[in-house]
Amino acid sequence: MTERVDLLILGAGCAGLGLAARLAPSAARVLVLEPRLAYTNDRTWCFWAPVQHALSHLVSRRWTRWHIGVDDGQPAHPHASEALPYQCIPAERYYAWALERCAANPTLTLALGVTASTVRRDAAGFQVETSAGRVHARLIVDTRPDAATAARAPLLEQVFVGCEIRPRLGCDTHSAGVMERLRCDGHGVLFDYVLPLGEDRVLVEVTRFAVPGLELSVLQADLDAALAHRGWSDAPVLRRETGRLPMGLPNLRAPASTWVRAGTVGGSLRAATGYGFRRTQAWAQQCSERYRREGSVMAHPAEPGWRHWMDLTFLRALRRQPALGPQMFARMAAALGGEGFARFMTDSAGFDDWRRVVAALPPAPLLRAAVRW
Repeated sequence: MTERVDLLILGAGCAGLGLAARLAPSAARVLVLEPRLAYTNDRTWCFWAPVQHALSHLVSRRWTRWHIGVDDGQPAHPHASEALPYQCIPAERYYAWALERCAANPTLTLALGVTASTVRRDAAGFQVETSAGRVHARLIVDTRPDAATAARAPLLEQVFVGCEIRPRLGCDTHSAGVMERLRCDGHGVLFDYVLPLGEDRVLVEVTRFAVPGLELSVLQADLDAALAHRGWSDAPVLRRETGRLPMGLPNLRAPASTWVRAGTVGGSLRAATGYGFRRTQAWAQQCSERYRREGSVMAHPAEPGWRHWMDLTFLRALRRQPALGPQMFARMAAALGGEGFARFMTDSAGFDDWRRVVAALPPAPLLRAAVRW
């Protein structure tokens, strides 16, 4: 295969497929390459947002209440927000929506099972060697995690292992366990994440903030213990999901270019939270509009310098003194309250929200981390 296209999208995960879906109604000569052979229900994207938003039709569940608490035997602290409920989009819904849009335009091609290797500049743009042949492209949006990106080691990784189960007894479907049993051990801070997806379905995950490289087998043992803690060890498992989210990558300030990074490798994740779905979708919309309007592409907007510095300071303190993590998370959530916590997690926190965060956290570890930074 030797093909010439106007735009080449490398990788069709959350970011690449989201951009392709938004380009589909008017795309011309767009090629999307994705290594996987098929899409499965392998992810659950959750976020705080208004009830109505661009992808609200894909939301399977909303919770106006959630809880966060340390592992001290006491009930987790309840939080609530009517304006910004916590929401869940299963991967199968997102993929189906995006694939349907892509299939509606014959000038947009999604090639599954195809990987890209070398990318070279030429007189007309780029020459890309793939497992299916050579592609010439004027523009590239690259969402692949490659060696050059991996060299920018994150401060921490948010690593999770989870499963969707069918417990024998029903559960409270009105409240989400966003951070349950916050605790710390020799591998760092961890917590349970419990989402009631229906009367008889629950997603249970164990998440760790760990130094990069932690083996997933550690998380699997954590998950087994979390299920046993709730009496769910023998519950039928419907599916499983795992992930690694880099936390604290350098703040990318990519200049205008014909080859841009996007997705996790391009700066879609908030450094201190790991949340990136809404940020990714906002970028996909903006990038598609620029492509239609100007015939160019754009990288993710750079994180505001002051906020990135605050996030990195928090992560450095967490890495240096992980035993403080459970109380730091719990105190921050309690100080912000439901509405403030939702604003903080959606990048819309105001001055008063940030003042509450700073006042709630222990000053000495943060000052040491700030000075070192």
